[in-house]
Amino acid sequence: IEKEAIPVTLSKWTQKLNEELTDNQINQIFINKVVKIKEMKIAEFNFKILHYILATKSIVSKWDTSVSDTCEICHTKEDILHLIYECNLANRTWKIIEKIFNVPLSKTVVIFGHHSDKKLNYITSFISFTLYKYWLIRNEEKQNRNILDFKQFLKYEVKQKIEVYKLLNDSDILNILQLLSGYTT
Repeated sequence: IEKEAIPVTLSKWTQKLNEELTDNQINQIFINKVVKIKEMKIAEFNFKILHYILATKSIVSKWDTSVSDTCEICHTKEDILHLIYECNLANRTWKIIEKIFNVPLSKTVVIFGHHSDKKLNYITSFISFTLYKYWLIRNEEKQNRNILDFKQFLKYEVKQKIEVYKLLNDSDILNILQLLSGYTT
């Protein structure tokens, strides 16, 4: 029975994204978004997204009634999809990423990844993780997010990653990050 059942968390995503998934596609999603991601923090982040357990205002507001479930930028309910893709800040970022890499990025590709493009899976995971990390920091500081501040934050994160991947001598990821560094300047 376990082998035949779609995990409850993926059923939330299939409903939200209006996608039907085969068992093979589900396995491939987890392989591409968790197993093949070298950075443990990003792999864990993707795992939390896929299992719909990433903390957002809509989830935290259920535990702490003093927390609003509303995005301070868009003034709509802030769930995972909103924070990572639909928020005005995230959406503007994805539009720029689409231009840099000359590839359309639907919410399905951002959440589930691409079935055969390792580089695209890394970049969508890295940007999603950076959006979330920025959100966490701004919430902790009780400050609102904005695109100019996020751009500076992303610039810093990209510079840090470039240095790491230079040391690791990983030219594939390094090339992706260098393309991104052009956006952040």
